[in-house]
Amino acid sequence: MTKKAPQKRATELVSLSHEHHHALVFCVRLKKASQTTPEITQNYVRYFWENHISSHFDNEEKYLLHLMPTAPLKEQFLSEHNEIRVLVNQLLTSAEEVMNNALLLSEKLNQHIRFEERILFPEIEKFASKKELQAVALQLNKSADCPVFFPEFWK
Repeated sequence: MTKKAPQKRATELVSLSHEHHHALVFCVRLKKASQTTPEITQNYVRYFWENHISSHFDNEEKYLLHLMPTAPLKEQFLSEHNEIRVLVNQLLTSAEEVMNNALLLSEKLNQHIRFEERILFPEIEKFASKKELQAVALQLNKSADCPVFFPEFWK
């Protein structure tokens, strides 16, 4: 079995890929939510959403949407962002099914990140000009460290 080499990313999109890495860590941690209470799980999702994912989604929609070469890519991108927003809202506003929704959020967000990294970003890199990518890079914030949350229930 051959191992896939990591994708080479345009330097202008690297900060988004770093943020994706932090979100994947979040997904792994959510899978361990059963080790804590529903309230702590909700607090963790709220904290990560407000300090990381929400602004990441906003930046992608503001600065990348116009660079997407096809309508189906745009539709999938926006549909998945909306699905994740709805799931986060549901998880944060209802005490019902917190643990199941945390696992579902982990799965959906993971799949969405894989879509962006493996399909969407390569298409943008292929069709966007260097000048367009540089304009995006100027607008994006530098990747921040992964937010710290206590208690660290995943350990």
